[in-house]
Amino acid sequence: MAEDNTGSEDSESFNTSSSISNREKSSTIGLSQELENLSLSEILIDYYSEGLRSIKSTEIICNEQECFTFKYIPDPGIHQAYVVGPDSEFKEESGEELYLRLVKDAGIAPVKRIVNSLKDDYLGLEHYGLDPRQMKPLTEALIRNTTIRELNLRCNELTVDGLYHLGLLICDIAGSLRKLNLQHCKIGPEGIALLVSGLEVCSLEELDLSHNEIGDTGMEELASKLCYNVSIRELNLSHNGLTHQSGMYLADTMDENIALQHLDLSWNRISEEPGLKAFLTSAADSNETILSLNLSWNSLGGDKIANIIKNFIGQQRSIKELNLSHNRLGSISENTRIAKGISTSETLKTLDLSYNGHTADSAFALLSNIQGAKLQTLLLTNVWVNAEFEKLQKSGRLRVVVEGVSGGSHIKGPDVKAMLLKRANFLGYKPKKNKKDFGWFLLRLQNAGTLVPVKKAKFDILVQEDKIKFDEGLIDELAKQFKNEEKKIDLNLMLDKYLEIFPDTVLPVPKEKRKKKASEDEKKSKENTQDTKEKTSEVKEVKEKEALKTAPEPTEKKKKTKKDTKVRETLQTTPEPTEKIKETKIDTEVRETASAQNVPGSILVNKTSSKDTVKSHKEVTFMDENVEEEIKLNVEIESDQTQESLQPKELSEPEETVYDILDTEQPAEEEISEEETAETTEGETPRWKVKQKQPKLTSVAQ
Repeated sequence: MAEDNTGSEDSESFNTSSSISNREKSSTIGLSQELENLSLSEILIDYYSEGLRSIKSTEIICNEQECFTFKYIPDPGIHQAYVVGPDSEFKEESGEELYLRLVKDAGIAPVKRIVNSLKDDYLGLEHYGLDPRQMKPLTEALIRNTTIRELNLRCNELTVDGLYHLGLLICDIAGSLRKLNLQHCKIGPEGIALLVSGLEVCSLEELDLSHNEIGDTGMEELASKLCYNVSIRELNLSHNGLTHQSGMYLADTMDENIALQHLDLSWNRISEEPGLKAFLTSAADSNETILSLNLSWNSLGGDKIANIIKNFIGQQRSIKELNLSHNRLGSISENTRIAKGISTSETLKTLDLSYNGHTADSAFALLSNIQGAKLQTLLLTNVWVNAEFEKLQKSGRLRVVVEGVSGGSHIKGPDVKAMLLKRANFLGYKPKKNKKDFGWFLLRLQNAGTLVPVKKAKFDILVQEDKIKFDEGLIDELAKQFKNEEKKIDLNLMLDKYLEIFPDTVLPVPKEKRKKKASEDEKKSKENTQDTKEKTSEVKEVKEKEALKTAPEPTEKKKKTKKDTKVRETLQTTPEPTEKIKETKIDTEVRETASAQNVPGSILVNKTSSKDTVKSHKEVTFMDENVEEEIKLNVEIESDQTQESLQPKELSEPEETVYDILDTEQPAEEEISEEETAETTEGETPRWKVKQKQPKLTSVAQ
């Protein structure tokens, strides 16, 4: 019973749901029929409202099974469709404006070099440590840019996002970018797939992907894209860990590509036969655009590899330059095979086989088998050849570059004379002060007319006089190199050789000696001395003026004879005492003795003294002209005073001195002149004259 009840309930619910669905269908069908019966004119449209508002806002479309409700869009009419409003000018953003806006939206600082270079044709960001978030604004700005032709991102670590945006930039066929440098960007096999996703259609002409460890996996993706590329002319794939498997992928590229001209595969491991043979065979048979191929540092070696290279060189119809340096080729058999390919090539112009372990015999075998070939340059750097090779090379038109010739040929060494003169020049300029050019030394000898052959000893003396410090043995070597037939040093030859090495050598212009600036202490001392001199001169002038004022004026002009002038000159030459010496008792005795003997007042007194003796004496000399005899008076003086104690001292009771008496009357010179003039006026010659005599020590008169 329970089961029957549940069954009846289910049947009732099914019936009710089916009845509801049938009602909905009938209502929707009726509504759609009504809408179909309505014409467009019955739909009201408000032309002045903000939007179109219709009576029916929805549309229901039904098929046999279901009904769908759509928003109803009425026909706006011709006026509403065409009359939109006033025209607005559309202004497109420049690349610089777009970059600044995108950087601002990303919340990062703009790179000044990018902003400044967007108007040029080159944008260099090498070693810049570029923020990965800068790649999107940069690439979008470059897509909009029309001037940048070369982008250098060398040594910047690029992320997956950055490589994706660079791929978008590369596939822009209408862009202006022509060169892209991505060395050392750590691209890897995954990143290369994002980078070359649109490489089939691009505007690039040069692409550098070296040092990125692409590997064989990345090479497979790149090779497939290069097959249909028609713009890239130069491709660098060095230092990417490529093996012979990559050679298989490149074989397909060589079959299909019609644009690639320069391919660099150096520093890889494409050395095994299957991959290398497939690559070179397809390049020789199918490709007609390749111009230069670099296979250096690929461990190529062996007769089989040499045969593959021979076939490639002989069959390729466009190759002009082939680099096979730094490999394992170089034996006689390998060179003979390669030479056969060279002799049959019509296009090859330059072949580099340097650093391949060549010997003199293998190099000769190579050269002897390519006579008459169209090859123009053969590079065998680091290879020493023999005389036969040199002779064969001179007979042909081929330019061969070798390290040198050994055996039967003279190897030119360095110019010893030039080395010695350069050393002499260096030693002259070595001191920090008083630098001297050795050429100046030779030029000065030339100007003095002494630039002649000299012996070694003389040359050594001349160098020492010029104060040039040479190394030990340098003069000996100069003497050997510039020795003439007379076994002398030829200085003219030395000067010519020196001017050949240093043609701009000229004698320096002599500098004017600058006066040393006096120090402040010297200036002050000079000023003090000048002041003292001026003061002393002023004092002297004042004293002279006072003396002139106090001196008595002569009453009569007295005549002077020749004898008077001689006496006056004699008295003037005698040194006058600077200070007045006070008269002692001895002076008074001498004066009294002279007066008793009727001796004139003017006398010459020689006083001698000794420090060791207590007694001293004075010698007074008179000259009688009538008798022509000298009268000497020796006076013994007993005194405790020495010559030093006879200096003027202050006495308690000063006595009257000879000088005091003379000062009161007249000077000694004038006294003599007056007496002589008085005698001459009476017609008599002067009887007495003074004879000068140097003081000397005499014995004491007992």
